[in-house]
Amino acid sequence: MLKGTRSSILALFVCLLPAPALAQNAVGGDCGPVDGEQTAFIRDGAVSRALHARLNGCGPFAVDGHTLDRQGLAAFYRDRGYQPLWVGEQGALPAARTLLDQIRKADRDLLQPGDYAPDAIAARLDAERPAGLAELELLASHAFAEYGVDLDRGSVSSEMNFLNDAVAPRDASYGSILDRAAGAPSLERFVRQRRDLNPIYVGLRDGLPQLRRDQDAQDRVTIPDGPVVARGERDERVPLLRRRLGLQPPQDASESDLYTAALAQAVERFQEANGLAADGLLGPNTRTVLNTSLQDRLRIARLNLERARWLPREMGERHIVVDIPGFRVRLFEDGRQVASMRAIVGQEYNRTPPFADRAEYIQVNPYWNVPNSILTNEIAPKMLDNPDYLAENNMEVLSGWGAGAHVLDPSRVNWQAASRGDAGFRVRQRPGPENALGQVKFMFPNRYSIYLHDTPHQELFEKNRRTFSHGCIRVEEPMRLAEFLLQGTSGAGREDVARLIASGERERIGLDVRVPVYITYFTAWPAADGSIEFRPDVYGRDAELRDQMFE
Repeated sequence: MLKGTRSSILALFVCLLPAPALAQNAVGGDCGPVDGEQTAFIRDGAVSRALHARLNGCGPFAVDGHTLDRQGLAAFYRDRGYQPLWVGEQGALPAARTLLDQIRKADRDLLQPGDYAPDAIAARLDAERPAGLAELELLASHAFAEYGVDLDRGSVSSEMNFLNDAVAPRDASYGSILDRAAGAPSLERFVRQRRDLNPIYVGLRDGLPQLRRDQDAQDRVTIPDGPVVARGERDERVPLLRRRLGLQPPQDASESDLYTAALAQAVERFQEANGLAADGLLGPNTRTVLNTSLQDRLRIARLNLERARWLPREMGERHIVVDIPGFRVRLFEDGRQVASMRAIVGQEYNRTPPFADRAEYIQVNPYWNVPNSILTNEIAPKMLDNPDYLAENNMEVLSGWGAGAHVLDPSRVNWQAASRGDAGFRVRQRPGPENALGQVKFMFPNRYSIYLHDTPHQELFEKNRRTFSHGCIRVEEPMRLAEFLLQGTSGAGREDVARLIASGERERIGLDVRVPVYITYFTAWPAADGSIEFRPDVYGRDAELRDQMFE
């Protein structure tokens, strides 16, 4: 069984050593070759032979107390004939030093550098003998794979459901990360670029230093409780408020406690950046957010970096991000946000779920097929109170959900049974300006029956907290969204949609280029000025994620 190669003889020799003779930092594993009964191909070179011996040896598979993934490393190196990735016959390659630099700075991504054995790697960077280089090689591969998994996948399971493979993240397993590193044209560049996951992640991560600087100074200031303060009024807390917002005292000392128009504008900007009603008043909600500590801010930022890790690195040349807590629909092109519009999302008891799919078509002048839950809980009770409710709202009853369904007389259906959830028929609203979906909807058929659409109730966009829908996303500027989606679709544009709306004709426009749509939940968001904006946790998801991450 143990014949042929020097490495097999070495493995047998190591196995026969008494346990105390094994070095504390030895790299080995359970006795017996990982190659089973097959003879592995081993490339020429002392380091390759040393790697084979280590991976087929015995003893604790650890270095300086850092346990390595023996099976994962064995599979990777066996497939490449034990060719090293991070070292050569003469010593460490530049990529190994680049990796060490990256993992020493892992705290920039709110990861723990110590998890990736930086000291053990550094201690072997100048190794010259094959045994030392083999240890360095295995340490570096394990560290990079673990670092890559933590960056790409995070520490808990994703809340996002990816309903289309085209929008799903690539595999971020231990082995796949090493395989991609081995296949990269430049390993150094691949290592350096590992941190840049997607625009949302990069923006949040790069905003952390400014958050720490600003909040560290502001943590020394606490705004006491007191009455609401408006512009033109005086209050002893005004100097503290100025310091908290990073503003200089007024030149006129007599205005030191005056709530000036400029101060009110600064408060409005703070409120807008933190998802508060931008009224410029110093009230209890604004004071609570002003007094949020750096520790709490960093904890929220960490939760949202975790969420950003769940998204793919390549989100699409053009893509849409629905930002639920921010009540925005954001349009991205070539990695940059090119437009943003206000949105209305699901109520607390009709939450908009986080998921990703691809937009497939635009429906102009749509019907609204009333979901059964709304028929049971809203339409049927209203019909029992007012038999003219359907007529007043341009609605009709159909015999079922199939293509052959026919219109029924609403006075001949059992609304009492419908109010108990036993309808056996369908209600829909005809196209028109008062249709609940407005005059255009944007479809990516999915199991949630969630999509983006217009709305006749434009006044609701003026509200600060816009949780009014049954789960779908209402958009403020449907024509702007249509124009964005129709780029690349021949013979269709914004003007065509406007013409169809005016005609009253129902028309479905298929998209030649299917655009990814990511419906996300971020309570921290990267602002255009490089800072991080915070907003209310409208569905209480932060607490749920915090319990998973920090339990």
